[in-house]
Amino acid sequence: MNCLTMNIYINAWLDCNNPYISIQNRFNDEVLAYFDADAVKQLMDNGDICIDDLQSTDKTVRMQLITELLTLKAKQAATAPVTIKGRAFKFYKQPAKEEVASHKQSYASDLMPFSDFHLV
Repeated sequence: MNCLTMNIYINAWLDCNNPYISIQNRFNDEVLAYFDADAVKQLMDNGDICIDDLQSTDKTVRMQLITELLTLKAKQAATAPVTIKGRAFKFYKQPAKEEVASHKQSYASDLMPFSDFHLV
């Protein structure tokens, strides 16, 4: 797991007009995750990250921060609308059967549950 902090680094610019945090591959500078000014503010307001974590030289702290930021980005990506062949799909948790029966008309035709969507 120590390879993670050696091959990936956090590029954080917080003291500028448009602060951002990015997680990048050390070898080719590929951006693995990017948080814009609004996302950085939200992360700090929620207590997900703090300045001390970003300034730490401890490998364990950096590895935990990288892991947490990548996990947060993955959660964002999992809930974002997906476009397939020009049509946007929004994903939601599978509702209980009685909820579906009582609110059947309230579900839009462009929604489909996670269980019906499979990546190949």
